[in-house]
Amino acid sequence: GFESAGRRYERSALAGQDAFDLSILEMVNEAIGAEGETRRFVPLPAPDQMIYLAFAPLNTVERLRDAGLIPNGV
Repeated sequence: GFESAGRRYERSALAGQDAFDLSILEMVNEAIGAEGETRRFVPLPAPDQMIYLAFAPLNTVERLRDAGLIPNGV
């Protein structure tokens, strides 16, 4: 966990998974949003088990989702 803007953020991730737990990314986005940041981390489609992220303004993320270029979700 970590603290941001006077608030404690914690999540439990399952050990032994071979995929990144997106709830962790949701927590980070929540924390940076609470700080006033208008950009968010967004997972991009990946051809392997790596996680590829974009850090983009919310309106850009929405346009990319509407265009079907990134999945709905985080």
